[in-house]
Amino acid sequence: MKRLLLAASCCLGLIATSSISASAEEVIISTPHQDVVDMKKQLPKNAEILPDLQLILTDLTVAEQRTFHQAFPDSTIEKNTAVTLLNEPTKPTWNLSLLRIPVTPASLYTGKNVKVAVIDTGVAAIPSLQHAIKQQLVFAPDDPNTTVNEADSIDRGHNGLGHGTLVTSIIAAKPHLLNGFSQGIAPDVQIYALKYADGTKRGSAFDIVRAIQWSIDHQIDFINLSSGLPNDLTALHQVIQKANKADILMIASTGNDGYYEKVRYPASYKEVVSVGAINRYQDISSFSNHQGRVDFLAPGEDVPAINRSGTVSYVTGTSFAAPHITGLLALLKERYPYSSNTQLVQKLKQMQKEKLYPILAIKAPVPLDRKPVISTRKVTDHEASFSLTNRKKEDVIVLQNERVIQRSKANKLTLKNLPANKKLTFSFRFVNADGDFSEVVTTTIRTKKDITKPQAPKQLTADLLPTGQVKLTWKQSSSKDFLKNILYMNGKRIKETREAQVIIPKLKKKKVYVFEVKAVDQTGNVSKSTTVRVIRYR
Repeated sequence: MKRLLLAASCCLGLIATSSISASAEEVIISTPHQDVVDMKKQLPKNAEILPDLQLILTDLTVAEQRTFHQAFPDSTIEKNTAVTLLNEPTKPTWNLSLLRIPVTPASLYTGKNVKVAVIDTGVAAIPSLQHAIKQQLVFAPDDPNTTVNEADSIDRGHNGLGHGTLVTSIIAAKPHLLNGFSQGIAPDVQIYALKYADGTKRGSAFDIVRAIQWSIDHQIDFINLSSGLPNDLTALHQVIQKANKADILMIASTGNDGYYEKVRYPASYKEVVSVGAINRYQDISSFSNHQGRVDFLAPGEDVPAINRSGTVSYVTGTSFAAPHITGLLALLKERYPYSSNTQLVQKLKQMQKEKLYPILAIKAPVPLDRKPVISTRKVTDHEASFSLTNRKKEDVIVLQNERVIQRSKANKLTLKNLPANKKLTFSFRFVNADGDFSEVVTTTIRTKKDITKPQAPKQLTADLLPTGQVKLTWKQSSSKDFLKNILYMNGKRIKETREAQVIIPKLKKKKVYVFEVKAVDQTGNVSKSTTVRVIRYR
C-alpha cells in the first residue's frame, strides 16, 4: 500500500496527499468515539476503513502518528503485526520419544549456559548448529604424505558425512522441520568442537589428551567422546582423572566390537560415563560392547542426525548413543546448576528402566525458604574466612563470577589462594540434597597487601653430565602468583628463570658446590631456599 500522508488541519480533521517515505509503517487506527464514515472525506481514498469496527488501516510515520493522536486523543494506533503461519508442531523422533525428551515449545530445559566439548572429527557450521558452536579448535596435525590437510576444520568423518557433526546434532541441533528430524536434545548448550582426528584416518590418543587438557583449562562442563581404544593408556587415564577432580565429566561410547566384547577405553574408566546402544525396540544392539561396566544405554541404531551437508542421515553405532546421555546431562545441569556432575549422574540413573536407558523426568524447582546469613571473620592477603548459619547442615556453595569455587556443610569456611590487594565479590547459597537452592547472599571483601612468601621449589636434584656440566631440576613452586626462580651457587646469585631446570657450566674438580633455588611471587616476595650439594671428582 502506498503511504498516505495525513496532516492535522486546524484540529478539525486530516487532509491527505499521496507520498512515499521509508520511515513510514503500516498501522491500524482504532477510533471508538469517532465516526470513521464521517471522516472518509478527510482520509485518503485508498485508506482501508472497517466502519463496523471503527478501524482504519493506513501508513504513517512516527511524527504523523503523534499528530493524529493529538487531534484524536481517544484513538489507538498500533503497528500492523506480521503473523507467523503455525505449521504442524515439531514431533519428537523415535529416539527422543523413547527417552521422553520433550521438543520445543514443550521443553522447559534446553541446556542453557552448559558448556559441552565434543572431541571428535570436527563439527561443520551448518545452519542447524551455527547457533551452538562457540569455538572450533584443531588438535590433529597435518600429514604431509597425504593430499588432505588433516589440520583444517573440515569434518570428513563417517565416510564424508561428518562424524563429529552427526554426533553434535544429536546434542544441540536447533528445532526445525527437516524431514525425519525434530531437534537436538539440548539445543541451547554451548558447543566447543575439538578436532582430534580428520576422519580420513585414525586420530592420536595424545591429541585427545591435549583436547581434554584444553577442556580443563577452559572449565568445560561435559566432554563427549564417541571414540575408543582397545587398551588402557596411562596418559589418557591421568588427564581424565584430572578433569574429574575439576568436576568435568566425560561421556564415552562403549565400542562397536560386539556384545561379548570388553568395553573400550576410556569408557572402561570409573571416572567416565559409559554408554552402549539399543534399538527402537529397546533391545541391546548386537554390535554394542557390553562386557564390563555399562552405565547407560541409549538409541544407537537408525538414529536420525544431521550430516555436514545439513541433511538428515540415519546412523548406527555407540558413537551416536553417547550424545543422547550427554544431552540429557546438559538438561539436568541447567535444572540443577549447583549439583556436582556425580550428583547429576545419580539423578539420571534414578530415571533408568531395567534395560539401562533413562526416561527423562525432571522435577519442578522448589526454591528453599531460607538463605545463609554470612559474616566475615578474617581477611588476609590470600585468604578470607566466613561464619554462617547452617542449622540443617545443607551444602553451602560459594560462587565467584557465577562459578562454584567451594562447597561445604560447615558453619565456618575459608577461601584460600585469593589474589592479594583485590576487591572480590562472593555469592553464597544453600543447596539441599535434591539440588534445589536458596536465594543468593552476596558479600564483598578486599584482600590485604601481599606479604606471604611463595611456596619453595621442591625436590631439587643435580645430575653431573659427562661434559663436566651439571643439570639441575626441581619441582616448581605451587603458589598461584609464582613469577620466577632465582638460582644461587655457593651463595652467589647466578641466574633467574621461569623454567624448572637449568644447565650449569663446567665445574672445577674436587670442589664442593652448594646450589640453591628460591621462588619469587608477583609482588616480589621470596620463598625459602631448596638446596643440593655437588662435588666433581674427575
